[in-house]
Amino acid sequence: MAQARERRSGAAELEKSLHEDLSNPARLLLVDFRDRPYVPVALRYEELRISVRLGRACTTELIQQELVWEVEVHTCRPGRPEKFYELTPKGTDLVGSQKLGPGKGGLAHRHYQRRNCDRHVGLGYLSKVEAILDGKIG
Repeated sequence: MAQARERRSGAAELEKSLHEDLSNPARLLLVDFRDRPYVPVALRYEELRISVRLGRACTTELIQQELVWEVEVHTCRPGRPEKFYELTPKGTDLVGSQKLGPGKGGLAHRHYQRRNCDRHVGLGYLSKVEAILDGKIG
């Protein structure tokens, strides 16, 4: 809950630098996309305490303003792929770079890297994303 307040205050600080025609919930969502890129959409809306309807409207607003791109990540589970949102260059100019963590490539590729690393660690293996092996990043 304290984290949600911090994200809201972060969005308030950026209010002056963002487009004036961008709604407050959309600003909050944009900052959250930057800070927590790997959180699934439904969980994100719940944690930010915004309804699914408002969340979808804000996400659509961000896409129309060309601040984010929708990235679908296919999982091994049946059903729809998970949706994540990557900042566009325009979105990055407004709020800064996304915190994607170690690895190479875009949001979807790094998500797969993280997921595979976590699975291997869960099985008891020593696993790192983009570790240095024999003097080379591998």
